[in-house]
Amino acid sequence: MSRLDKIKEQHPDLNISLIDIISFLDPTDSYKYLDFLVKNFKNDNDYYSPNKEEFMGYMGVFLFGSGKIETLNEFERHSRLNRIQNKDISSYKNFLELHEVVKKADEIEKRKQLEKEILKIHEDDTWLVLTPLTFESSKVYGSNTKWCVTQEKYWVNYLSTHRLVYVLNKKTDTKIAFSRNFRLDYQKNRNPQIQAWDQLDKEVDPMFINFIPDELFLKIRKELQENKTTGDLIGWGDDVSTIRRRISDYSEPRTANDIVQETLRIWSSTNSDAIINPTNNDSRRAMFSNDMIERIKRLIGSEQNQTVSGRPDVNYNIDYSDDLP
Repeated sequence: MSRLDKIKEQHPDLNISLIDIISFLDPTDSYKYLDFLVKNFKNDNDYYSPNKEEFMGYMGVFLFGSGKIETLNEFERHSRLNRIQNKDISSYKNFLELHEVVKKADEIEKRKQLEKEILKIHEDDTWLVLTPLTFESSKVYGSNTKWCVTQEKYWVNYLSTHRLVYVLNKKTDTKIAFSRNFRLDYQKNRNPQIQAWDQLDKEVDPMFINFIPDELFLKIRKELQENKTTGDLIGWGDDVSTIRRRISDYSEPRTANDIVQETLRIWSSTNSDAIINPTNNDSRRAMFSNDMIERIKRLIGSEQNQTVSGRPDVNYNIDYSDDLP
């Protein structure tokens, strides 16, 4: 018995023909008006086609809607190309669940197509770290977030003043954006300032993003210390030296201890409902311990008595301004 015959046997209530349905509308027992109804169905119904396969396709769209049929077809296409992990259609409850996995597969496909439009900083089985070099890549790799740079007007505005780094967890689909504002760095004659943004575009403290390994964090910091905006990477807009020459507002240097105390002070006032919370097995959980202070110093690359100059290539600092990435 074929799969189709088996389904017909399991669902006799649906194993009916279109003629059966039309005949149900005939008010007579002798089907006196059936010919008339069939003729008018063929003449007046937009879904009818003399081509059987085409007609069945039209009726399928009528029954389920074009969006659901498209989702089903895309599920099959992505399944054949191994972009969907769970290919068992019976495990999905409805088209909404199917749509979600198709949407993720679409993103994987788009990322593959846009690999030449990103600067890949790191990739392993869990992590993908990159700088988007085009608006399209920023939008695709920043999908399912509220980051302003997934909107074209903000993307263009930040090209010559910012450097962006996206961090994607492949297993959890968690995303964090890091940014550096070169204009403010040179306005204030300060060390490279790093900001971080969760998927809701809420600023979070880079030092306490608990799920990113320290080694990866240090690699991101090193990348953002490079004197290149996103615009520099693609040969567009002002370079860093030009920005710096236009700025004359310099401030006094700070010591590493000043930086550490500022970090802890601001962290203590951080909103408790932040989307990222410390975990018990993470080294960042001991917020105010001596070990934590030493760890902060190590991550910012400063010794206790070292003075932090205004040069952007010396040390690392954290900015808490309201400037968006």
